[in-house]
Amino acid sequence: MHSFVRAACAAIVAMVTSPAHAQEGPLLKREKPHDWTLRAVVTVRVNVEIDRKTKMPRREDFDIQTAAVVFPFLRESAGHSRAGDPTGVLLIDNRECDKNPQTLTDYPSGTELGKWTMVDWKAEEVELQVTLPVTSFDTVFDEKAAIRLGWPKDPWPPVPASTFRPQLFIDVGTEGPADMTPVQDLLKKWTGGKDPKSLPPVTLAKFLAGEVVKHVQVSGNGLRYNRKGEVEGLDLQGAWETAKRGRGSEWDMVCLLTALYRQAGLPARTVIGYDVGDRKAGDKFLGRNSSGSLRAWVEFALLDPSATTPVVWVPVDVVRLRKSSTRPPPLDKPWSFFGTHDELSGVIPFAFQFHPPTDVVAHGSAAFWGWMVTPKPPERVIQAIRFDAISTPKRAEDMKKDQDRRKRGN
Repeated sequence: MHSFVRAACAAIVAMVTSPAHAQEGPLLKREKPHDWTLRAVVTVRVNVEIDRKTKMPRREDFDIQTAAVVFPFLRESAGHSRAGDPTGVLLIDNRECDKNPQTLTDYPSGTELGKWTMVDWKAEEVELQVTLPVTSFDTVFDEKAAIRLGWPKDPWPPVPASTFRPQLFIDVGTEGPADMTPVQDLLKKWTGGKDPKSLPPVTLAKFLAGEVVKHVQVSGNGLRYNRKGEVEGLDLQGAWETAKRGRGSEWDMVCLLTALYRQAGLPARTVIGYDVGDRKAGDKFLGRNSSGSLRAWVEFALLDPSATTPVVWVPVDVVRLRKSSTRPPPLDKPWSFFGTHDELSGVIPFAFQFHPPTDVVAHGSAAFWGWMVTPKPPERVIQAIRFDAISTPKRAEDMKKDQDRRKRGN
């Protein structure tokens, strides 16, 4: 019997028949809520060049007839929910241009986009400042109950189904659709050529996560810097390249696992967040000495027809799994960071894609934002992105509710 089937069967038998105490309630519980306010700032500036003849700076302002700037707004993931309305302001040469973003909906994976506009501007710098209030949670996954769920007989609901649409760095490269043969070959090799759907979705997800942990040798921090030393965005090679090379950044591991889940028929989305707990006092966020504050993981979907909310998103932090060990534990044992995740209350998710899922451009690197400019996007541009976060100050009525809650608990 192939190791894929043997290991999976052992996991199913052990987890379904072992005398553990089943958790009541939903398959995925949220614990230890924490309110955060995330601030993201995207800046694009004219790249001033030196004229070779005069030795003087050659300056050309952005000449914008119309432009639409977008940044993701997320309502909810497995480990967070929106705690208020997102806000943001678009500044042109430090002058307010638009502070009333329109919310665009119906994008893949449940993404919404904030949209800011400008008309007839000439400028040297454009800056977008976005503020996102969220509540983050740790998650506790009832794997014993979830492993009993099979594949849905009917089509997946709209949001999980939308994850199979093309996504940059998952199955699309910068030049167009990617050759996914290396990912498909890995899936075939690891499953012994058998139908992935011969396993329950949870077992398949766990098995593939463990294989990615063993397959990818992590190299580089996955960030790209502009010539001023600021973070320009992410340096991604695409899931197909990671499958082929067996090495890449932590971001590349996440892309590969997402691609494998989708190739196997399992709805999956990338989740990118700002890790507040990873920040060290005195570090400049996302400077060269502090690159660990952004992190990514994968969420796959389960369908529980008996639940009030039938779609359950399960977080799989393949990066943390690999940091724990290059050889994952047996499938029949609980895994930290597979469903159950005790760090997510300190992480603020803000994107399901590395680049917005629409026809916009960024400059040099994917950095979660993008714009559509007429008559054409500027060519000589310096792009930078930075984040910061604080615990959301509580109002008096919120503090009273917390006190009342504690009293009732006592």
